[in-house]
Amino acid sequence: MATSFTATSSTFITDTFSSRNSVVIHNAGAGTLNVLIEGNTAAEPTASSTNYTVSIVSGAYWESPPGCVGKYYGIFLTAGTAYITEVANRLN
Repeated sequence: MATSFTATSSTFITDTFSSRNSVVIHNAGAGTLNVLIEGNTAAEPTASSTNYTVSIVSGAYWESPPGCVGKYYGIFLTAGTAYITEVANRLN
């Protein structure tokens, strides 16, 4: 099941999940979505127009590398909607 994301300020997308194999993000809206994968920092990171791991344009999708279990943060540079799906290690 996909969850939706629409924030235009840096916001938490998905938590650390050790049983997750990957994350799939589909940008269904008009705006560009910047996603930041948390590194090993004490402070909560801020996704922005200059601080991001991947930039997903309108209509595109992105799959995280397998085993990338960190926290994800995102920001739409202009209004938009994205759908996030977490893929488990094992599909039944």
